Amino acid sequence: MSEPIDPEFRLTADAAALSAQVRATLTPTFLASVLRQGLPDYRARVLTIEVVVLCVLHLVLRGLPSLRAVVRALDLGGVPGVARLRVTPQAFAQRLVALPHTLFLDLLTHAVTALRPEAKAHPERARLAPFAAALVGIDDTTLDKVLRKSEAFPHVATGKATGLGGRVGAAVDLVTGLIRAIAYDTDAGGNERHRLLPLVRALPVGSLVVFDLGYFAFDLFDALGEHFTYFVTRMKGRVAHRVVHTFVDALDYRDQLVWLGSDGGKAQMRWPVRLFEVRVGNAWWSYVTNVWEPTLLPALNAVRIYEARWSLERTFAALKRALGLHALHTCHVNGILIQVWASLLLYQLLDVLRLAVASARGWAPDEVSWAMLMEALGSYAAQPRSAPLPGWLITHARELNLRVAGVERRTRVPISQALRTDLQTPRAPLSLDQITPHRPYRRPDRFAAKKQTKPSQKVFVVLVPEFPLAESLN
Repeated sequence: MSEPIDPEFRLTADAAALSAQVRATLTPTFLASVLRQGLPDYRARVLTIEVVVLCVLHLVLRGLPSLRAVVRALDLGGVPGVARLRVTPQAFAQRLVALPHTLFLDLLTHAVTALRPEAKAHPERARLAPFAAALVGIDDTTLDKVLRKSEAFPHVATGKATGLGGRVGAAVDLVTGLIRAIAYDTDAGGNERHRLLPLVRALPVGSLVVFDLGYFAFDLFDALGEHFTYFVTRMKGRVAHRVVHTFVDALDYRDQLVWLGSDGGKAQMRWPVRLFEVRVGNAWWSYVTNVWEPTLLPALNAVRIYEARWSLERTFAALKRALGLHALHTCHVNGILIQVWASLLLYQLLDVLRLAVASARGWAPDEVSWAMLMEALGSYAAQPRSAPLPGWLITHARELNLRVAGVERRTRVPISQALRTDLQTPRAPLSLDQITPHRPYRRPDRFAAKKQTKPSQKVFVVLVPEFPLAESLN
């Protein structure tokens, strides 16, 4: 078991302070616990584990273009917390192959655990679904192509290297902003639906998850119900459905309990779902959920919960643009995971700093620009001020142009007065006697007989253990 982390462990974004605190965290006991499987005979080296960790964090934080740039900074004494050291790029790359990625993963887990008490990005969202044990968004992204600089992928033809980095699925707590679980797959062409259930199983029973149409599948909906997990997503176009019960049928708002799938068709679900629709202009916006009772999850609350899913899009955008995850620097899985864990670590630390600035200035959390924040951090590190970094950012937020106004407006459904009136329409009571579960048809696995020349590698980790939503609001 790893050494307990100091309760005062709070990493800032200043490069020197960050390096010093990371170095203090990586104690000999901590290193021994992490490396007990990968490097049982760990010995002193020129490129020690501490040096490699600080160099990788420097690479991500500074947005350096390549590993060669890190080695050059190390040679010039430009890596904070590390003495000037001359090594070759080949030696540094070989250390990334030898060092297990679990070193960075353990550091990430410790950081998330330490940040958990103060992570309250959107406490108002918890009131949208007070019955839920957790409010979580799930999404998936493809890591951009790995440059074909080695023979790691000799079977890939020229021009076909897109997505060699694999795919990453994430479960993000929409209330605290913490990344609760990560699923990585080297197969970038794999369907993201295969990574949904592993992420859901990491959540407490009674959680409410929100996801986009990429996860729309009858068997997944049934599986979520079997795991006692609620969900909210958009209704897919041209999906047949049969009405079981109508709660409301107003001019701008319809709320019904329906069976998905055609009558007598093979594709059916075990239980019906609730389909509610709101009129926005001349179009109907349709959503489905397995929360049957409209008074438990009103339609407007469900719409706002689905809008909160945009937080995941911003998370992936920040990881790729601000923290450089769009450019992978290695051509092997271990090195890719090292960069992924390091990027996630810095994202969580900087996100807490970003939220602190927003709270102190009275701004919405998503109004603090990631791009401008990273630029401000570079300015602060280049010319250290006497004031602590958080206070300096808060004081000079306007001069630093940290605020980006109007980022939420494009994602919010406008609620007209007519729609607001229809949403107050009394619901027709539902009698459960009229519902009998179906025996769902299980479609055979279309990929079972497909021969794979190179099986993919999958990595799944839980960063935040199960805890009730109410605990995150205390």
